[in-house]
Amino acid sequence: MNKRYLLLSFLFIASMSLTAQVETLIFDELEREYYVHVPASYAEGDSWPLVINMHGYGSNRTEQMIYTGFNNIADANQFIVVYPQGLLDLTGTPHFNAYFAPSDIDDVGFINRLIDQLYTDYNVDLSRVYSTGMSNGGFMSYRLACELPERIAAIASVTGAMLPVQVENCVPARPMPVMQIHGTSDAVVPFAYPAGAGGLGEGIIDVVKYWVGNNGCASTPDTTVIEDTNTLDNTTASRLTWTGCDADAEVQFYIIDGGGHSWPGAFPIATLGNTNQDFAASATIWEFFNRFQHPNPADGTLVNTEEFAATQAITISPNPFQDVVLIEGEVQGVELYNQVGQLLQTQQFHATDARIETADLAAGLYLLSVETKEGKRVYKIVK
Repeated sequence: MNKRYLLLSFLFIASMSLTAQVETLIFDELEREYYVHVPASYAEGDSWPLVINMHGYGSNRTEQMIYTGFNNIADANQFIVVYPQGLLDLTGTPHFNAYFAPSDIDDVGFINRLIDQLYTDYNVDLSRVYSTGMSNGGFMSYRLACELPERIAAIASVTGAMLPVQVENCVPARPMPVMQIHGTSDAVVPFAYPAGAGGLGEGIIDVVKYWVGNNGCASTPDTTVIEDTNTLDNTTASRLTWTGCDADAEVQFYIIDGGGHSWPGAFPIATLGNTNQDFAASATIWEFFNRFQHPNPADGTLVNTEEFAATQAITISPNPFQDVVLIEGEVQGVELYNQVGQLLQTQQFHATDARIETADLAAGLYLLSVETKEGKRVYKIVK
Protein backbone atom coordinates (compact mmCIF):
# COMPACT_ATOMS: atom_id res chain seq x y z
CA MET A 1 0.00 0.00 0.00
CA ASN A 2 1.59 3.32 -1.05
CA LYS A 3 1.80 6.35 1.24
CA ARG A 4 -1.07 8.15 -0.49
CA TYR A 5 -3.45 5.21 0.00
CA LEU A 6 -2.24 4.77 3.57
CA LEU A 7 -3.11 8.41 4.35
CA LEU A 8 -6.50 8.03 2.68
CA SER A 9 -7.14 4.92 4.78
CA PHE A 10 -6.47 6.74 8.05
CA LEU A 11 -8.65 9.69 6.99
CA PHE A 12 -11.44 7.31 5.99
CA ILE A 13 -11.40 5.47 9.33
CA ALA A 14 -11.22 8.72 11.30
CA SER A 15 -14.33 10.04 9.51
CA MET A 16 -16.42 6.96 10.16
CA SER A 17 -19.13 6.38 12.70
CA LEU A 18 -17.94 3.31 14.62
CA THR A 19 -20.53 3.31 17.39
CA ALA A 20 -22.30 0.00 17.80
CA GLN A 21 -23.86 -2.00 20.61
CA VAL A 22 -22.59 -5.49 21.31
CA GLU A 23 -25.58 -7.78 21.77
CA THR A 24 -26.18 -11.53 22.02
CA LEU A 25 -28.96 -14.04 21.63
CA ILE A 26 -29.23 -17.77 22.19
CA PHE A 27 -30.10 -19.80 19.10
CA ASP A 28 -29.81 -23.56 18.73
CA GLU A 29 -28.26 -23.67 22.21
CA LEU A 30 -25.40 -21.44 20.99
CA GLU A 31 -24.65 -17.88 22.03
CA ARG A 32 -24.55 -15.66 18.97
CA GLU A 33 -23.00 -12.19 19.04
CA TYR A 34 -23.69 -9.22 16.80
CA TYR A 35 -23.11 -5.48 16.59
CA VAL A 36 -26.11 -3.20 16.12
CA HIS A 37 -25.66 0.36 14.93
CA VAL A 38 -28.70 2.52 15.65
CA PRO A 39 -28.31 6.12 14.41
CA ALA A 40 -28.57 8.85 17.03
CA SER A 41 -31.67 10.26 15.31
CA TYR A 42 -33.64 7.08 16.04
CA ALA A 43 -36.53 7.60 18.49
CA GLU A 44 -38.46 4.92 20.37
CA GLY A 45 -41.39 3.80 18.27
CA ASP A 46 -39.74 4.56 14.92
CA SER A 47 -40.02 1.77 12.36
CA TRP A 48 -36.84 1.85 10.28
CA PRO A 49 -35.37 -0.47 7.65
CA LEU A 50 -32.76 -3.05 8.63
CA VAL A 51 -29.58 -3.94 6.71
CA ILE A 52 -27.81 -7.19 7.63
CA ASN A 53 -24.10 -6.82 6.76
CA MET A 54 -22.05 -10.05 6.94
CA HIS A 55 -18.28 -10.47 6.99
CA GLY A 56 -16.10 -12.69 4.83
CA TYR A 57 -14.61 -16.10 5.57
CA GLY A 58 -12.00 -15.78 8.32
CA SER A 59 -12.97 -12.17 9.02
CA ASN A 60 -15.22 -10.75 11.76
CA ARG A 61 -17.96 -8.24 12.50
CA THR A 62 -15.51 -5.47 13.53
CA GLU A 63 -13.53 -5.65 10.30
CA GLN A 64 -16.74 -5.66 8.27
CA MET A 65 -18.06 -2.59 10.09
CA ILE A 66 -14.84 -0.64 9.58
CA TYR A 67 -14.17 -1.81 6.02
CA THR A 68 -17.62 -1.17 4.55
CA GLY A 69 -18.37 2.11 6.35
CA PHE A 70 -22.06 1.27 6.46
CA ASN A 71 -22.64 3.12 9.76
CA ASN A 72 -22.21 6.47 8.03
CA ILE A 73 -24.70 5.45 5.34
CA ALA A 74 -27.17 4.40 8.06
CA ASP A 75 -26.76 7.71 9.90
CA ALA A 76 -27.46 9.71 6.75
CA ASN A 77 -30.45 7.63 5.61
CA GLN A 78 -32.11 6.52 8.87
CA PHE A 79 -31.86 2.75 8.90
CA ILE A 80 -30.45 0.23 11.36
CA VAL A 81 -27.47 -1.94 10.41
CA VAL A 82 -26.50 -5.19 12.12
CA TYR A 83 -23.18 -7.01 11.82
CA PRO A 84 -23.57 -10.68 12.84
CA GLN A 85 -20.52 -12.64 13.96
CA GLY A 86 -20.03 -15.97 12.25
CA LEU A 87 -19.14 -19.00 14.36
CA LEU A 88 -16.14 -21.29 13.80
CA ASP A 89 -16.53 -23.97 11.17
CA LEU A 90 -15.08 -27.47 11.59
CA THR A 91 -11.63 -26.14 10.63
CA GLY A 92 -11.76 -23.43 13.31
CA THR A 93 -12.42 -20.52 10.92
CA PRO A 94 -15.09 -17.81 11.47
CA HIS A 95 -17.73 -18.25 8.79
CA PHE A 96 -21.35 -18.22 7.73
CA ASN A 97 -22.68 -21.57 6.57
CA ALA A 98 -23.12 -20.96 2.85
CA TYR A 99 -22.17 -24.52 1.92
CA PHE A 100 -18.51 -24.22 0.89
CA ALA A 101 -17.00 -24.75 4.38
CA PRO A 102 -17.39 -27.90 6.53
CA SER A 103 -20.09 -26.69 8.89
CA ASP A 104 -23.13 -27.83 10.83
CA ILE A 105 -24.21 -24.30 11.88
CA ASP A 106 -27.80 -23.27 11.08
CA ASP A 107 -27.08 -19.71 9.97
CA VAL A 108 -30.34 -19.38 8.04
CA GLY A 109 -32.20 -20.11 11.27
CA PHE A 110 -29.94 -17.73 13.18
CA ILE A 111 -30.56 -14.83 10.78
CA ASN A 112 -34.30 -15.54 10.90
CA ARG A 113 -34.16 -15.40 14.70
CA LEU A 114 -31.96 -12.29 14.61
CA ILE A 115 -34.56 -10.45 12.52
CA ASP A 116 -37.18 -11.37 15.12
CA GLN A 117 -34.97 -10.12 17.94
CA LEU A 118 -34.23 -6.81 16.25
CA TYR A 119 -37.92 -6.37 15.50
CA THR A 120 -38.68 -6.92 19.18
CA ASP A 121 -35.91 -4.55 20.29
CA TYR A 122 -36.15 -1.79 17.70
CA ASN A 123 -39.48 -2.18 15.88
CA VAL A 124 -37.72 -2.57 12.51
CA ASP A 125 -39.85 -2.36 9.38
CA LEU A 126 -40.33 -6.03 8.44
CA SER A 127 -41.14 -5.10 4.85
CA ARG A 128 -37.68 -3.53 4.49
CA VAL A 129 -35.12 -6.08 5.69
CA TYR A 130 -32.07 -6.41 3.41
CA SER A 131 -28.92 -8.54 3.32
CA THR A 132 -25.46 -7.76 2.02
CA GLY A 133 -21.98 -9.05 2.65
CA MET A 134 -18.39 -9.45 1.55
CA SER A 135 -17.24 -12.74 0.01
CA ASN A 136 -18.62 -15.44 2.37
CA GLY A 137 -21.15 -12.80 3.48
CA GLY A 138 -22.19 -12.44 -0.15
CA PHE A 139 -22.53 -16.23 -0.50
CA MET A 140 -24.69 -16.17 2.65
CA SER A 141 -26.85 -13.35 1.28
CA TYR A 142 -27.58 -15.53 -1.74
CA ARG A 143 -28.47 -18.41 0.55
CA LEU A 144 -30.94 -16.16 2.38
CA ALA A 145 -32.44 -15.11 -0.96
CA CYS A 146 -33.00 -18.79 -1.76
CA GLU A 147 -34.11 -20.06 1.65
CA LEU A 148 -35.51 -17.04 3.51
CA PRO A 149 -37.30 -15.01 0.80
CA GLU A 150 -40.27 -14.48 3.12
CA ARG A 151 -38.10 -12.22 5.32
CA ILE A 152 -35.57 -10.62 2.94
CA ALA A 153 -36.68 -7.82 0.59
CA ALA A 154 -33.49 -7.60 -1.51
CA ILE A 155 -29.83 -8.66 -1.42
CA ALA A 156 -26.44 -7.42 -2.57
CA SER A 157 -23.29 -9.53 -2.86
CA VAL A 158 -19.80 -8.03 -3.04
CA THR A 159 -17.14 -10.53 -4.20
CA GLY A 160 -19.49 -13.42 -3.31
CA ALA A 161 -21.12 -16.05 -5.51
CA MET A 162 -23.18 -19.26 -5.34
CA LEU A 163 -22.12 -22.89 -5.32
CA PRO A 164 -23.41 -25.05 -8.20
CA VAL A 165 -25.45 -27.15 -5.76
CA GLN A 166 -27.00 -23.98 -4.41
CA VAL A 167 -28.03 -22.79 -7.87
CA GLU A 168 -29.46 -26.22 -8.68
CA ASN A 169 -31.61 -26.29 -5.54
CA CYS A 170 -32.53 -22.61 -5.23
CA VAL A 171 -36.27 -22.17 -5.78
CA PRO A 172 -37.23 -18.87 -4.10
CA ALA A 173 -40.94 -18.30 -3.60
CA ARG A 174 -40.90 -14.89 -5.29
CA PRO A 175 -38.76 -12.63 -7.50
CA MET A 176 -35.79 -11.24 -5.56
CA PRO A 177 -34.07 -7.93 -6.34
CA VAL A 178 -30.34 -8.74 -6.58
CA MET A 179 -27.15 -6.71 -6.94
CA GLN A 180 -23.78 -8.33 -7.65
CA ILE A 181 -20.47 -6.40 -7.46
CA HIS A 182 -17.39 -8.27 -8.63
CA GLY A 183 -13.86 -7.67 -9.91
CA THR A 184 -12.55 -9.40 -13.00
CA SER A 185 -9.18 -9.94 -11.26
CA ASP A 186 -10.59 -11.37 -8.04
CA ALA A 187 -8.07 -14.03 -6.98
CA VAL A 188 -10.21 -15.44 -4.14
CA VAL A 189 -13.61 -15.87 -5.81
CA PRO A 190 -12.67 -15.81 -9.51
CA PHE A 191 -14.90 -14.00 -11.97
CA ALA A 192 -15.14 -17.13 -14.13
CA TYR A 193 -14.64 -20.86 -13.64
CA PRO A 194 -14.08 -23.50 -16.33
CA ALA A 195 -17.27 -25.33 -17.21
CA GLY A 196 -17.98 -28.11 -14.73
CA ALA A 197 -15.14 -27.13 -12.41
CA GLY A 198 -15.41 -27.25 -8.65
CA GLY A 199 -14.28 -24.47 -6.39
CA LEU A 200 -15.87 -21.66 -4.45
CA GLY A 201 -18.72 -20.90 -6.79
CA GLU A 202 -20.36 -20.72 -10.16
CA GLY A 203 -18.97 -18.28 -12.68
CA ILE A 204 -20.26 -14.85 -11.65
CA ILE A 205 -21.99 -14.29 -14.99
CA ASP A 206 -23.85 -17.59 -14.54
CA VAL A 207 -24.98 -16.53 -11.06
CA VAL A 208 -26.33 -13.26 -12.43
CA LYS A 209 -28.05 -15.07 -15.32
CA TYR A 210 -29.75 -17.37 -12.82
CA TRP A 211 -31.37 -14.43 -11.04
CA VAL A 212 -32.30 -12.76 -14.33
CA GLY A 213 -34.15 -15.95 -15.25
CA ASN A 214 -35.64 -16.48 -11.81
CA ASN A 215 -37.00 -12.93 -11.79
CA GLY A 216 -38.40 -13.15 -15.33
CA CYS A 217 -36.41 -10.11 -16.46
CA ALA A 218 -35.91 -8.88 -20.00
CA SER A 219 -33.02 -10.79 -21.57
CA THR A 220 -31.06 -7.73 -22.72
CA PRO A 221 -29.58 -5.47 -20.04
CA ASP A 222 -28.98 -1.74 -20.13
CA THR A 223 -25.28 -0.93 -19.90
CA THR A 224 -23.86 2.06 -18.07
CA VAL A 225 -20.17 2.94 -18.00
CA ILE A 226 -19.20 4.39 -14.61
CA GLU A 227 -17.14 7.54 -14.97
CA ASP A 228 -13.46 6.83 -14.29
CA THR A 229 -13.04 9.56 -11.68
CA ASN A 230 -9.98 7.93 -10.09
CA THR A 231 -7.35 6.99 -12.64
CA LEU A 232 -4.88 5.79 -9.98
CA ASP A 233 -6.88 2.74 -8.80
CA ASN A 234 -5.99 0.65 -11.91
CA THR A 235 -9.66 -0.23 -12.46
CA THR A 236 -12.72 0.85 -14.40
CA ALA A 237 -16.36 -0.05 -13.75
CA SER A 238 -19.57 -0.64 -15.64
CA ARG A 239 -23.10 -1.64 -14.63
CA LEU A 240 -25.51 -4.02 -16.35
CA THR A 241 -29.17 -3.58 -15.35
CA TRP A 242 -31.96 -6.01 -16.14
CA THR A 243 -35.46 -4.55 -15.82
CA GLY A 244 -38.92 -5.68 -16.93
CA CYS A 245 -38.80 -8.31 -14.19
CA ASP A 246 -41.74 -9.96 -12.46
CA ALA A 247 -43.13 -8.04 -9.47
CA ASP A 248 -40.95 -5.04 -10.42
CA ALA A 249 -37.79 -6.80 -9.25
CA GLU A 250 -34.45 -5.91 -10.81
CA VAL A 251 -30.95 -7.33 -11.26
CA GLN A 252 -27.85 -5.11 -11.25
CA PHE A 253 -24.34 -6.32 -12.02
CA TYR A 254 -21.33 -4.08 -11.37
CA ILE A 255 -18.27 -5.36 -13.25
CA ILE A 256 -14.99 -3.96 -11.94
CA ASP A 257 -12.47 -4.39 -14.74
CA GLY A 258 -9.13 -5.08 -13.00
CA GLY A 259 -10.79 -5.13 -9.58
CA GLY A 260 -9.65 -7.56 -6.92
CA HIS A 261 -11.36 -9.22 -3.97
CA SER A 262 -12.32 -5.84 -2.57
CA TRP A 263 -15.17 -3.47 -1.65
CA PRO A 264 -15.39 -0.50 -4.06
CA GLY A 265 -15.01 2.82 -2.30
CA ALA A 266 -13.32 1.27 0.75
CA PHE A 267 -9.73 1.96 1.73
CA PRO A 268 -7.36 -0.12 -0.41
CA ILE A 269 -5.76 -3.24 1.08
CA ALA A 270 -2.85 -4.48 -1.01
CA THR A 271 -3.46 -8.17 -0.33
CA LEU A 272 -7.02 -7.92 -1.72
CA GLY A 273 -5.96 -6.56 -5.10
CA ASN A 274 -7.11 -3.35 -6.76
CA THR A 275 -9.96 -1.45 -5.10
CA ASN A 276 -12.17 0.64 -7.37
CA GLN A 277 -12.70 4.23 -6.19
CA ASP A 278 -15.09 5.40 -8.93
CA PHE A 279 -18.16 4.60 -6.83
CA ALA A 280 -18.88 3.69 -3.20
CA ALA A 281 -20.36 0.21 -2.92
CA SER A 282 -22.06 0.85 0.44
CA ALA A 283 -23.91 3.96 -0.71
CA THR A 284 -24.79 2.28 -4.01
CA ILE A 285 -26.13 -0.81 -2.24
CA TRP A 286 -28.36 1.32 0.00
CA GLU A 287 -29.70 3.28 -3.00
CA PHE A 288 -30.63 -0.07 -4.55
CA PHE A 289 -32.19 -1.47 -1.37
CA ASN A 290 -34.18 1.70 -0.74
CA ARG A 291 -36.20 1.14 -3.90
CA PHE A 292 -37.64 -2.21 -2.79
CA GLN A 293 -39.85 -3.53 -0.02
CA HIS A 294 -41.22 -6.98 0.71
CA PRO A 295 -44.64 -7.57 -0.91
CA ASN A 296 -46.00 -9.29 2.24
CA PRO A 297 -45.14 -7.06 5.23
CA ALA A 298 -46.25 -8.01 8.72
CA ASP A 299 -49.35 -6.48 10.27
CA GLY A 300 -48.60 -2.84 11.03
CA THR A 301 -50.97 -2.65 14.02
CA LEU A 302 -48.57 -4.29 16.45
CA VAL A 303 -48.10 -3.00 19.95
CA ASN A 304 -45.57 -4.18 22.47
CA THR A 305 -46.32 -6.34 25.49
CA GLU A 306 -46.20 -3.50 28.00
CA GLU A 307 -48.61 -1.32 26.01
CA PHE A 308 -50.98 -4.24 25.55
CA ALA A 309 -50.98 -5.07 29.26
CA ALA A 310 -51.49 -1.45 30.27
CA THR A 311 -54.46 -0.85 27.99
CA GLN A 312 -56.20 -4.20 28.30
CA ALA A 313 -55.30 -5.42 31.83
CA ILE A 314 -53.87 -8.54 30.17
CA THR A 315 -50.69 -10.39 31.07
CA ILE A 316 -49.00 -12.58 28.47
CA SER A 317 -46.12 -14.80 29.49
CA PRO A 318 -43.51 -16.00 28.94
CA ASN A 319 -42.09 -13.96 26.09
CA PRO A 320 -39.91 -15.38 24.57
CA PHE A 321 -41.93 -18.61 24.97
CA GLN A 322 -41.28 -22.32 24.54
CA ASP A 323 -44.12 -24.87 24.80
CA VAL A 324 -46.98 -22.74 26.03
CA VAL A 325 -48.20 -19.13 26.14
CA LEU A 326 -50.33 -18.04 29.09
CA ILE A 327 -52.79 -15.14 28.75
CA GLU A 328 -54.19 -13.85 32.02
CA GLY A 329 -57.21 -11.55 32.04
CA GLU A 330 -60.74 -11.38 30.66
CA VAL A 331 -60.03 -13.24 27.44
CA GLN A 332 -62.73 -13.97 24.87
CA GLY A 333 -60.67 -15.21 21.93
CA VAL A 334 -57.14 -15.78 20.70
CA GLU A 335 -55.70 -16.03 17.20
CA LEU A 336 -52.06 -16.89 16.47
CA TYR A 337 -50.41 -15.87 13.17
CA ASN A 338 -46.95 -16.30 11.70
CA GLN A 339 -44.97 -13.24 10.58
CA VAL A 340 -46.49 -13.23 7.09
CA GLY A 341 -50.06 -13.26 8.36
CA GLN A 342 -51.01 -16.94 8.05
CA LEU A 343 -53.48 -18.07 10.73
CA LEU A 344 -52.03 -20.96 12.78
CA GLN A 345 -54.45 -21.29 15.71
CA THR A 346 -57.78 -19.89 16.81
CA GLN A 347 -59.57 -20.46 20.12
CA GLN A 348 -62.58 -18.99 21.90
CA PHE A 349 -62.59 -18.43 25.66
CA HIS A 350 -64.88 -17.01 28.32
CA ALA A 351 -62.55 -17.11 31.28
CA THR A 352 -60.00 -15.12 33.21
CA ASP A 353 -57.11 -17.22 31.87
CA ALA A 354 -56.25 -18.65 28.48
CA ARG A 355 -53.56 -21.07 27.42
CA ILE A 356 -52.31 -21.98 23.96
CA GLU A 357 -49.98 -24.86 23.18
CA THR A 358 -46.93 -23.88 21.13
CA ALA A 359 -44.55 -26.83 21.40
CA ASP A 360 -44.90 -27.67 17.70
CA LEU A 361 -43.97 -24.17 16.52
CA ALA A 362 -40.56 -23.42 15.04
CA ALA A 363 -38.38 -20.69 16.49
CA GLY A 364 -39.35 -17.28 15.19
CA LEU A 365 -41.65 -14.29 15.44
CA TYR A 366 -45.43 -14.71 15.85
CA LEU A 367 -48.39 -12.35 16.06
CA LEU A 368 -50.91 -12.95 18.84
CA SER A 369 -54.35 -11.39 18.48
CA VAL A 370 -56.22 -11.34 21.80
CA GLU A 371 -59.90 -10.38 22.01
CA THR A 372 -61.31 -8.84 25.17
CA LYS A 373 -64.52 -6.95 25.85
CA GLU A 374 -62.63 -3.82 24.76
CA GLY A 375 -61.89 -5.31 21.34
CA LYS A 376 -58.90 -6.97 19.68
CA ARG A 377 -55.23 -6.14 20.06
CA VAL A 378 -52.28 -7.70 18.23
CA TYR A 379 -48.82 -7.94 19.69
CA LYS A 380 -45.59 -9.77 18.96
CA ILE A 381 -44.23 -12.83 20.71
CA VAL A 382 -41.01 -14.67 20.00
CA LYS A 383 -40.00 -18.32 20.35
